[in-house]
Amino acid sequence: MDESSAQHPQISGAFFDQILFGFAAPQALFTACELKIFDSLHEQPKSSSALVEQLPAGSELRGLTILMDTLVTLGLLQKNTSVVPNLYENTPTADRFLVSASSSSITGFVKFVMMQQSYLNSTNFICAIKNEKALGKTWDHFYHSKEDLMIFQQGFDHLTSIEGPPLLSAFDLSAFNQVCDLGGNPNIMRAENLPIHRECVRPIRSWFPCPCLQTGATGRLAVPQPVNVTLISGDFFTDELPKADLYTLRNIVHDWGDDKVDLLLEKVFKALPSGGGILLGEMLMPEDKTGHLLSNILSMIMFMFCDTGAHERTAQEYTKLLQKHGFVDVQTRSTDAALTDAILAIKP
Repeated sequence: MDESSAQHPQISGAFFDQILFGFAAPQALFTACELKIFDSLHEQPKSSSALVEQLPAGSELRGLTILMDTLVTLGLLQKNTSVVPNLYENTPTADRFLVSASSSSITGFVKFVMMQQSYLNSTNFICAIKNEKALGKTWDHFYHSKEDLMIFQQGFDHLTSIEGPPLLSAFDLSAFNQVCDLGGNPNIMRAENLPIHRECVRPIRSWFPCPCLQTGATGRLAVPQPVNVTLISGDFFTDELPKADLYTLRNIVHDWGDDKVDLLLEKVFKALPSGGGILLGEMLMPEDKTGHLLSNILSMIMFMFCDTGAHERTAQEYTKLLQKHGFVDVQTRSTDAALTDAILAIKP
């Protein structure tokens, strides 16, 4: 440390750009998606002056240029400064995941996160801590209308199309003949994602215990479905589960408190034949629950808005949870998916 640094210690730049002002980076992404910047640049590189002409009359060139330079810094756009005016183009990541027409698009999930932003503030988190409970059911906060519901559905359809394959390939599932997906996302059941006997695939379309979700089921079923997939509307807390020898639950367990998780796992255990399995797709926290920022942030969000007691768990916690309900041979495995690791357990 030089003498100047010793006399005038400074806070690192990372504190400001990643912590104090970190909230602004998602706003740049949300704005770009709303303005369809990635869609436009997918066609060909453009200058900011060319892009502003595609926006409503009176749009500000300077503001758009600031936004696009920020997207370059975030690694979502590339900027060619060898020509005048400078040209911008999508990075491969943006082309694959942020272009609406891409088969790997997560723009629906981005829109879902945008919808939650007004609730994700320190006031709500302080209130949740002081009251020692979530502010309310997730559905009551976010899904007041059919439009909100469809944003939720599209968002998780998009995310599952990306994160479903790593989950289903984490273990050898060839011993299972019938799979039942509790959570009802058709993308996880696409034939190319299923390393099991495809002629026997029979998932369930299971809607969460919420009136607006039950009402929205019909609209969701209009999505083109994979071959040999049967969609069934139901409530996995109250209805009898269809017969299967493998039940998959992706990002379901972390949404609920211990009482409802116990109820659901007990139902799955009773429905399975001997030798049947349960495959959970959940983010695995480090054992000391620190050092993995995304899992910490999601736990905060769960604490604020999901069922009281909802949270992310460690591999050891999932192992103990499944063993408590009679499952054996619990295996946990990290995947290359950002939000989904894999936990497999067997009914003896």
